[in-house]
Amino acid sequence: MKTTPLLKKFSQASIIVSSLLFSQGSYADTILHAFNWTYDDVATKAQEIADLGYKKVLVSPAYKSSGDQWWARYQPQDFRVIHSPLGDTNDFKDMVNALKAKGVETYADIVFNHMANESSQRSDLNYPGAAVLATYAADSTYYNSIKLFGDLQQG
Repeated sequence: MKTTPLLKKFSQASIIVSSLLFSQGSYADTILHAFNWTYDDVATKAQEIADLGYKKVLVSPAYKSSGDQWWARYQPQDFRVIHSPLGDTNDFKDMVNALKAKGVETYADIVFNHMANESSQRSDLNYPGAAVLATYAADSTYYNSIKLFGDLQQG
């Protein structure tokens, strides 16, 4: 088979790309997608993540949501509080600190203007809604300790 200049350039490019992909430092530019992992699990594995060479971790959206299904992470009820089956604000902060201590950056997936479908509970579009506000009021000390901003007595 005759080697054409185009084929030769393609082969050289393939070798360069392969060497970049399979070199020891390849994970430094690769993000570990810890989708739907609890914040405690990520924090516990911070050393292992760093030892594998990862420099970045992407976690599921961090705000108030319910439900164990993966898609529930994309059904936020309130942006002012991190409280979901993955953990709360304190768990999130602990995870970020554990990763940072190992030289790993944290990124959180987020979709603004994307709220939970609560049409079966109410007909308005005011979030977080009376049911969530009642939950906050019932345990105001806890929820105020994990809020990120705002007044949790108001929707």
